[in-house]
Amino acid sequence: MADPAKKPAKNTTNESPVNRRLYVYAIVMLALTVAAVAALPWISVRSGFGGVSWNGFGSQNISGSAEDTLDASPGGPGWLLLVTAIVAFLAAVSYLVPATRGYTRSLLWVAAICALGTTAVPIAVLVSPDWYTGDLLDQFGGGMLNARDYLYTPVVVVEVLLLLGLAALCWFAATTLSDDDPSEDSSPADDRVSPADD
Repeated sequence: MADPAKKPAKNTTNESPVNRRLYVYAIVMLALTVAAVAALPWISVRSGFGGVSWNGFGSQNISGSAEDTLDASPGGPGWLLLVTAIVAFLAAVSYLVPATRGYTRSLLWVAAICALGTTAVPIAVLVSPDWYTGDLLDQFGGGMLNARDYLYTPVVVVEVLLLLGLAALCWFAATTLSDDDPSEDSSPADDRVSPADD
């Protein structure tokens, strides 16, 4: 009577290895997308002589004849996003390597916490764009320019959503991968041996 009760519980864990791999691939894709969006322009200033834009890393992209206009750049808080993306990427890849699979769950928890905490960076940029630009725009308008008018809000909003999604996916994967290692290899054999013993 005890054996039939055990089979459904183990079958439910054995049905999910493919789904778990999908979680891993999804984390990899999200991590790469977080880094890619951080590399997109977050703020851009255009004028008659050309334009200058800065991405989340603080790197500037100059168009037209604006090369001699600025030497400064924002602080580039996007590097925190890159670190978070790398942590999540390594956590996901560790599941695909048997030798490091034992560390996957811990790495996923770290990645989830990092992603959730790093969400504060784009949120802070949305709430106070001046925090991101500093006195950078003063070189254009002598303190008359409003940083919010030059912020690529959709890009920053997408970054917030991506980080929240990455945090949720890493958390969910960490909880579902907790039972993987022992059950993937031994549970099918155990299910068939236990009825024979009785």
